[in-house]
Amino acid sequence: IIVKKDTVEYQASSFKTTDNDMLEDLLKKLPGVEVSSDGTVTANGKTISKITIDGKTFFLNDPQLATKNIPAKIVEKVKVLEKKSDEAEFTGINDGNEETVIDLSVMKGMMNGWFGDVAAGGGYDLRNAVSDEESAIANQSTISNKPRFQASGIVARFTEDTQLSFVGNANNTNNRGFADMAGSMMSGMRGGRGMGGMGGGMGGGGGGGFFNVAPERVGQFKVPTVCLEHGKRDPRPAIPYVIRPIEDFTDRPAVHSLCQMLGSGQLDQRAAQVAAWMLQCDMNWQELAAKRLRFANGTSRPYFSPLEIRGGVQLATMAVKQAEQQQDTSPGAEQAAQAN
Repeated sequence: IIVKKDTVEYQASSFKTTDNDMLEDLLKKLPGVEVSSDGTVTANGKTISKITIDGKTFFLNDPQLATKNIPAKIVEKVKVLEKKSDEAEFTGINDGNEETVIDLSVMKGMMNGWFGDVAAGGGYDLRNAVSDEESAIANQSTISNKPRFQASGIVARFTEDTQLSFVGNANNTNNRGFADMAGSMMSGMRGGRGMGGMGGGMGGGGGGGFFNVAPERVGQFKVPTVCLEHGKRDPRPAIPYVIRPIEDFTDRPAVHSLCQMLGSGQLDQRAAQVAAWMLQCDMNWQELAAKRLRFANGTSRPYFSPLEIRGGVQLATMAVKQAEQQQDTSPGAEQAAQAN
């Protein structure tokens, strides 16, 4: 293990794995790295937002797609590092937001050709006796008559210039093998739906896609949200919320567009909050810049930073333009044009 400033580097060969192990199995053996039951990867308590291969993002920014499908035997080094947000790298302006990522170094020779991995299995569930005929063996396990199967495979080629991957997964065991790939692709598309009105005071990003919770299990999902009613108290777990479509809460198209963009996961939440209060509550940037967060000891500080205010104004403008474009391309607009 080598520690360099904000980077921790692991030599994969120092941790024993089998030929059938995936990246997920390797990560579980690394000190400070944990993989939860739902596949979420954390390093030193910080959630891994993406996994890259030699600095290049692997397939749709989906860490679970990488951890469950990349064979551990091709990995030479695992680096856990802190980096600036995508927005900061794109604009060149440090917004103070950082993300924790894992960067993989692939063994020499693996970059020169195709590699892959295929696995398949089947069997039956064990269940407890429940019928009168089985009363004689009550409390003992019997074999279910419903077969289970699981098959997965990956074929990939990584070069200095391109990454090409084919991933397949079929099963009836509630093992998806990836996170919300459909949601990642759909959330940025126009025409998606936002999720809003948690108790009437909060709007969140939805956008489209799916999530999966196994029977009799509880799932935890991180959903970016913004307050749509200025002056409401901050949300707390003790407050009951009702999730309903954002269209039931507000009829302002620009707010709908903002929540759709928020759901894509590409917006800074603080800047999105500035835009939300501007669009929904008719507040101007001067009012929001003057807003202060006051503490019990009598001190206070600005609620938003100048960078967040500037970003929020830009997001509000983008949301208005996107809403106008959606209205121009909607079926109702086309019918009105034909009627004229």
